[in-house]
Amino acid sequence: MVHIASLDVDATVMSLPDAKGYLQLKVGMMKMRAQMSDLRTLSSTQKLIKKEQKKQEHKRAMREQRVVVDLSPRPDQFLQISAMSMGVPQVTAHSTEYVVDGRNGRVLHDVRELADAVDFYLGSMEHFNEAQIASYEIGGKFSAQELVRAWKEVIGIGGHQGAPARD
Repeated sequence: MVHIASLDVDATVMSLPDAKGYLQLKVGMMKMRAQMSDLRTLSSTQKLIKKEQKKQEHKRAMREQRVVVDLSPRPDQFLQISAMSMGVPQVTAHSTEYVVDGRNGRVLHDVRELADAVDFYLGSMEHFNEAQIASYEIGGKFSAQELVRAWKEVIGIGGHQGAPARD
């Protein structure tokens, strides 16, 4: 094992590089993979580890939520996708493909509905659980398998019924 230490970063290299040049690092309780070339300088190592720590903190924070509220004029799709993937009910100002009103969240038409919408999920485990299940069902539309199928359909692989090409 090799220990990397600096003022901001405290990491342990857990393995030798694999065939593609990736190492296993352990930073506190977090484990991550990093390419050997990214570890050549201390500053790039710090940036890489801080980026991974931020990602882990976001996941942990999302897991601890009971309701996500996004009333911004433009929906935060990253936030909506994160909440959907973690099964957290959402209260939003806009319906999107990630938030279906009455299934995995509530879409508000007036900000005065906010307290009732949040209470709907916080006041009832049944409502929370129903929204959680709906989130996973809605998220299934975005699985790798479904996205590949959709792209194949778009580019015409496997069953294209369009007009033949012209000479």
